[in-house]
Amino acid sequence: MYPVMGHLVRVKAPWFKKFFFSENLYIIPQNDYIVLGGIKDVGNWNEAPDPANRNAVLSRAYALFPHLKHAPILDEWVGLRPGRENVRLEVELIQCGNKNLPVVHNYGHEGHGISLSWGCAVHATQLVQGLIGSLQARL
Repeated sequence: MYPVMGHLVRVKAPWFKKFFFSENLYIIPQNDYIVLGGIKDVGNWNEAPDPANRNAVLSRAYALFPHLKHAPILDEWVGLRPGRENVRLEVELIQCGNKNLPVVHNYGHEGHGISLSWGCAVHATQLVQGLIGSLQARL
């Protein structure tokens, strides 16, 4: 596991209603604001907003959508996402005393959680349902 630092900027833009995703910019509309992102810094533990990162995100957004230059910046924040070489989505039996307890792992999505979350959640649910089914079959 390693951290993947992401830097997000929230701007007031109630007119912007479409999602946008590219290699180095994404825009997620909310009610009357949008969230801009696109920083993915693997291995960076720093959680302090960096003006250079903010400016990089904003300049990419402004280049594609010039009307956003007039949108007021509401706030910004930095978050660390759990990363790993591959998403871990599986069942593991963990020894707890004299019992093996099943644990469903679903992590390591890095900055792709918003795009992978639905499919991974469905698969994790299926794993849990399979475990429940096997327990019920033993009763």
